[in-house]
Amino acid sequence: MYIIDQYSMKQKDETEQYIHYDNCIYTIIEDNRYQRDEEVINQKLFESTLEWGKTRGLKSKGIAFIKTRLITYRDHDEKAYLEIFIPVE
Repeated sequence: MYIIDQYSMKQKDETEQYIHYDNCIYTIIEDNRYQRDEEVINQKLFESTLEWGKTRGLKSKGIAFIKTRLITYRDHDEKAYLEIFIPVE
């Protein structure tokens, strides 16, 4: 699990680069390392998220950012929860 501090513009270091987009579609998916057809399922989830945004007038900028939010192990099964940010216009 990540432990983070709230970001403040006062802390900004001019030598560092930050990724910033005003509007994004945000979702979390559960990823199982040993799941069969994992890539197909993740691709379908991603495509359905894009379609959801399209129905609401949101147009993808053609990129996405995925961040591991949590990895857990339960009942002999490893699961990861991934945050997905899709910048939109």
